[in-house]
Amino acid sequence: MGKLNKITSALLSVIMVIGIFSAIPFVASAATSGSYEYSVNSDNTAKITKYIDNGSKTVTIPSTIGGYVATEIGSQAFENCSSFNSVTIPSSITNIGEFAFRGCTGLTSVTIPSTVTQIGNYAFGYIYSNNYSVKIDGFTVYGTKGTAAEKYAYSNGFNFVEGVAAVDPTEVKLNQSSL
Repeated sequence: MGKLNKITSALLSVIMVIGIFSAIPFVASAATSGSYEYSVNSDNTAKITKYIDNGSKTVTIPSTIGGYVATEIGSQAFENCSSFNSVTIPSSITNIGEFAFRGCTGLTSVTIPSTVTQIGNYAFGYIYSNNYSVKIDGFTVYGTKGTAAEKYAYSNGFNFVEGVAAVDPTEVKLNQSSL
């Protein structure tokens, strides 16, 4: 009987260890694709965790990255990236973390798709100065009425305009065949 008890105890110990490790959430390390670092969430979607500022004036956040649908922009992912003055957020994004675009002094407005349901504190329209988040004067949020975009704008005292920001006419490009 003694040997059977030892085997049973050992087997139960192994089962408990496996159970403990299966309860620990999987956290993937950061991967890089182009100008973005990202992590893979447990539901096989991606969170953009960092933008590698390359001096571009316009930024288009990808809807897929590394073969995963990008659903989140992480906290501080674009913080203090001051080179760009335009950002395009795809409709795959549902969550924008706090401070995500704080310190992006080139941004004076943002269009937030209606698919975004959560926007963290100080995500847009703020700079960090003397240990405080300070509003960017005249910052405007474009979006759909009744969505997180409108709520964020009004909660932070920003202008809210229903619709999409107008395209800067200096960005219009003509090709040879249209002339």
